[in-house]
Amino acid sequence: MVDIQHFPHHILEIIFLYLTSQEDLHRCRRACSKWHSVATRRLFKRVVISRNLTKFLKLRAMNKSTRLISLGECVKEMYVRMERSMSLEEFKQLVTYCPNVESINVSSWLYLICISKHLLDIDDDIKWSLRHIVANDSNNPSIDVYLKYKDSIVSIHAPSDVKDLQFLASFPSLQTFIHQSSVIQSLREFMFIFDACPKLTHLCIQTTIEDASCLITNQNIYPSLTNLEMKITFSSMTRPMVDYISTRFINLSTVILNIHQTNSSSFEENYTRLVNTLMTPYKRRFSFKMTLKDCRRPFDGNTQMEFTRMLAKCTIEAFKLQPRTFNSMEVTKVDYEPGIHIYVDKKLYCMLFTWAPFSYLIDQDALSGGAIPRYLHKLTFQRRRATLTPFRNDGSPTQIQELNFFYKLRSFQNYYYNSLQTLSLSSVFVDASFFPTLRRICPKLKVLELGMGPIIVYGNEGVIDMQDLRLQRLNLAILPWDFSGNPWLVVVKTHKEYVYIKIHKNRRYNVLTYEEAMEEERQTQFHERYHIYCYDIQEVFRFNRKITLYSNSTSSNIA
Repeated sequence: MVDIQHFPHHILEIIFLYLTSQEDLHRCRRACSKWHSVATRRLFKRVVISRNLTKFLKLRAMNKSTRLISLGECVKEMYVRMERSMSLEEFKQLVTYCPNVESINVSSWLYLICISKHLLDIDDDIKWSLRHIVANDSNNPSIDVYLKYKDSIVSIHAPSDVKDLQFLASFPSLQTFIHQSSVIQSLREFMFIFDACPKLTHLCIQTTIEDASCLITNQNIYPSLTNLEMKITFSSMTRPMVDYISTRFINLSTVILNIHQTNSSSFEENYTRLVNTLMTPYKRRFSFKMTLKDCRRPFDGNTQMEFTRMLAKCTIEAFKLQPRTFNSMEVTKVDYEPGIHIYVDKKLYCMLFTWAPFSYLIDQDALSGGAIPRYLHKLTFQRRRATLTPFRNDGSPTQIQELNFFYKLRSFQNYYYNSLQTLSLSSVFVDASFFPTLRRICPKLKVLELGMGPIIVYGNEGVIDMQDLRLQRLNLAILPWDFSGNPWLVVVKTHKEYVYIKIHKNRRYNVLTYEEAMEEERQTQFHERYHIYCYDIQEVFRFNRKITLYSNSTSSNIA
């Protein structure tokens, strides 16, 4: 067996990546000389310089008297947050002592006062090989600073002093390019970015491309690009643009479209083509986000419905692809910036933010038919103060296993969810027939989660009656409907067990027997309480902490 102290350097570096405690790294430095070297590099990879620049530079003299590794040589990332200016001589000493710095992050004030000039004035033979320069200002660094470090720089936040994109030809190794100070207006400009920087992995731009007839002669693919973020208009998502993106960027894993609202009759068609091409089954992970930027809910109901219908149609396209093992959708009604967010790993998660009520989607068969019933397993409804009938008789999802409501509900009594196993309710309002009909409507229900917020039952306040239901698990995070801050009571009763739970304002709780609860009642006078009746519950949890139920035989007074 190999002694751990004799592991090669590259193995030790991998092991030490999993050490997040500085105390552990300090102990490792004392193990042996080899461990000292590797642990020191890990420990001092990142430094923050605020008021300690003079003391930090004094370490140079200390390192000359020892054969151990210089701390300055370990620094790869430097954060400079000084409250005074730094002289050129101090900056040269800093560069000399820390020659391996690859990333510098400077406050905007300090960058403008001195650092921007020092980065340019430093001699080429001692300058850093900087890969990242962050000045916390959208207009900095300026292009002359980037050009000074063009041999090593891999990330550019395009400054406002550039007139066109020709400067990119000087950065063939660029990996991240964020350019929002001007608008790309032609597909030819868009193509030039990748011809000049074929190693790009992340691109963020804004564009109003409408030259759909542009002749594309370059057939190169760009497998490096994984993240694409664009501010666009509907009309910019043209067929040539979609084809270019879908055929050239074969490894895209994240796409963000921030769309400024304009009309385009071909947008839905082009969107469908884009999503169907990018969301291929072989991709293990994929994220797509589309938001209508700066768009408030219009007063015109027809406009609300039109955009809601468009977003619903875009969402359904994701479910028409090869189904995953578990697919979930979350629907939220918003007043500002509607959109969709689709995320895929082993599961498919879809979030739909709409102007119009969710009931509109149901009435228009946007979710009740097609591919949704076969593939959807989890459905979440967000946004309170809305009345919702989940699905019509002829269109309830046949595979749905989990429902989560943050809503005002009507009864389920006209509906049937044969596959539903988990039901989560938070801050909901239901009528008196809701809970008594759960066993008939959800015959396979195993888990009931009563989440944060009150559960209000019209006509039977404080009573959750499920006496014919058998549950494997009941999760309780429930709050009273008129919370005054005083302790309150939750009573859970089955045909053979019971428990009384006294809950305090800070969420602390006490589990009580019947006799203890009656004594507390005499002393406290609980004005807020829930009575939960269920035929059988195997496990009860309060914020994921298991609560033990008492047998009814322990007290003859239990009803």
